[in-house]
Amino acid sequence: MSTPGILNGSNISVYGLFGGNMKIVGYSTSCSISISHETRSTTNSTSGGWNTRMAGNRDWEVAVDGLVSMQDNPSGTANYMQWFDLYDSYIKDRAQLLLRFGNQVNGDYYYQGYAYMTGLEISGSNEETTSFSCSFVAAGPLVQDNVGAI
Repeated sequence: MSTPGILNGSNISVYGLFGGNMKIVGYSTSCSISISHETRSTTNSTSGGWNTRMAGNRDWEVAVDGLVSMQDNPSGTANYMQWFDLYDSYIKDRAQLLLRFGNQVNGDYYYQGYAYMTGLEISGSNEETTSFSCSFVAAGPLVQDNVGAI
């Protein structure tokens, strides 16, 4: 039984603008977003020995793990990116990616911004499913919006 308002991790995905369309990173098994907010010290001789701070820079990162398919479109759909698509466009060409973290359920929140890929790894062990990991770091602000919002 699901609880209203509680998100199941299976419903969260990472999407990227690829070939003019927002596509899901195919065969992903997990994903995460990390948002940080630095502070800057304003401690001075009049702060009574207490550290004081003000807001500083904000940053965000996204990570995705998934399964590898060496075929271009094995399931017959074209709405996902494979790990080799990520390599071609974002490592080889050094392009920014418009990245979205969330789901496609109307009215739900998602988070979106431009990012650079900072790592792409593929690994496999004998008789195990081959997997990949990729990571992205912000190239600008992270925007919160609603699916279906105008």
